[in-house]
Amino acid sequence: LICAQSKVDAERFVALGADPSRVRLAGNSKFDQSYPDAGEARAHKWRTDFGFGLEAPLLLAGSTHADEEEQILQVYQQLRVEFLDLHLIIAPRHPERADEIEALIRQYGYDVTRRTRVVGGAESESGVAQSAVARVGLLDTLGELASLYSAADVVFVGGSLARIGGHDILQPLAQGKAVVFGPYTHKSRDTTELALRDGVAYQVRNAEELLLRMHEMLTDVALRERLAREGPEWIRTYAGASERCADELARLMEGP
Repeated sequence: LICAQSKVDAERFVALGADPSRVRLAGNSKFDQSYPDAGEARAHKWRTDFGFGLEAPLLLAGSTHADEEEQILQVYQQLRVEFLDLHLIIAPRHPERADEIEALIRQYGYDVTRRTRVVGGAESESGVAQSAVARVGLLDTLGELASLYSAADVVFVGGSLARIGGHDILQPLAQGKAVVFGPYTHKSRDTTELALRDGVAYQVRNAEELLLRMHEMLTDVALRERLAREGPEWIRTYAGASERCADELARLMEGP
């Protein structure tokens, strides 16, 4: 028995020699993952922890890789010309790169608020709340990104401007966020193609296009409101693959 994620995958298994009668189109079980609470209280807690305003626009770059952080910082720097109160949080895919990323952020002239220092009490209250220099948040922990998405207005999902192949876009979409990613999505092909086809996420080819798309997302309130409704609904539409796989397995175990 083969439970394929997509029609393309099913066709490829058959092309490799699989018996077509044993191939089922089950869908992608990633849609069935558990999503954290996306409530307003949790979002406000995240913003408060980083010392950011509750109403100010917030960009979140999630699961970033080398070279992507610099491109994001360049885009952020240009957006701040118009959006003076715009905040940014960078959440690298590998938190062990945090020192390297902090140094890069400071090269751009920004203060840095690291999650581990906030949790550990190392950030002084006056430093976090009253600094005259713009600050960039740095999520240098594991397991918190899915929850942090609740605080963002616009999300860039990394591993897609770098030639990594892309990371999970479902978590921010499940929380109704405006999501954008780069051209390299071969590791998340099925979900990104569906999202683009159904108009719940956006793809750019480079940093120049990312700047334009993020500007649109920040200025178009109606667009963000539409995505806030349609993103979670879209996730629910494609859920159920896990149950379908389990049903197929149960029938297989029952025998002919």
